[in-house]
Amino acid sequence: MPIIHLPQKDPPWIHKSSHLSTILPTLLRNIDPIYTHRTRFETKDNDFFDVDICCKASNKLDQAVILLHGLEGSSHSKYILGMAKKLCMNMDVYAMNHRGCSGEINRNIYSYHSGFTQDLKHLVEKLSPKYKQIFLIGFSLGGNILLKYLGENSRIPASVCGAVAFGVPVDLESSAFHLAKLQNRIYLQRFLRQLKNKVEQKKSAGLPIPNYDEIMKSKTFLEFDNLFTAPANGFQDSLDYWRSCSSKPLLSHICIPTLLVNPINDPFLPAPCYPTIEAAQSKYFFLSTPRYGGHIGFYAGNKSYFSEDVALYFLQNLRACTPTSS
Repeated sequence: MPIIHLPQKDPPWIHKSSHLSTILPTLLRNIDPIYTHRTRFETKDNDFFDVDICCKASNKLDQAVILLHGLEGSSHSKYILGMAKKLCMNMDVYAMNHRGCSGEINRNIYSYHSGFTQDLKHLVEKLSPKYKQIFLIGFSLGGNILLKYLGENSRIPASVCGAVAFGVPVDLESSAFHLAKLQNRIYLQRFLRQLKNKVEQKKSAGLPIPNYDEIMKSKTFLEFDNLFTAPANGFQDSLDYWRSCSSKPLLSHICIPTLLVNPINDPFLPAPCYPTIEAAQSKYFFLSTPRYGGHIGFYAGNKSYFSEDVALYFLQNLRACTPTSS
């Protein structure tokens, strides 16, 4: 029954607040990028995504980790930079930028969404011949992509041997409506502003945007996804998109050790996003629900972050028990 309790020290009192523990790490944390170079991956649909990489000559373990950021984040989001710095001494780090998130708008009218696993699959297949062990770490939307990828692919490369996900809305429908509540409007408005800016950039680049004026007036994910995300990606409407792309129905199909860490005080996550039944019935899918963390904040005090310590601990244990011989 892989529902596990991860020991968590009480964070500073101000970080016990669900909202402050979400906001403050983004505002106050100072961390420099450690990437050595960027690689662009061209895709079969005439598009691209960029990956920021940290490969050190001292890393001779044939191990790599792929990091996936959340909605409208990037490889330079504070939580990605922190995780990259934590892990780069132990393995090579590949920090994905979802399409359109690397500072350059992508070529197609569609870019990425909560269930868009194609680019992760592409990157894993590119790296598999090079590494004997590949680990995956995803945050929020990136975590849903990660979990969906693992659940929908029965034949992932043998080199992929473990994953960790943080703050994941595994039930997209309930999370979307939860974010529309008054106490979460500050997050919703910020996301919509960023998403609309991307639509505006696509229009300026000459891409046809049906319902442009209505899209720019949308005030909820229900409206925005109905008008843009769903039709741009071949879904009937918002509900079809959310239900088709939620990772929750696929968790029982995951067949490598995978840890989901969803804090109890995450303001983005309603009750359906805590898949206790799925974890209780699974051999490989582990769930931890710590008391604190907010939405991918996880500040633990003394310049440490619970998420980074947990990921390193989990991956070190997997590295120790997973054969590296071919």
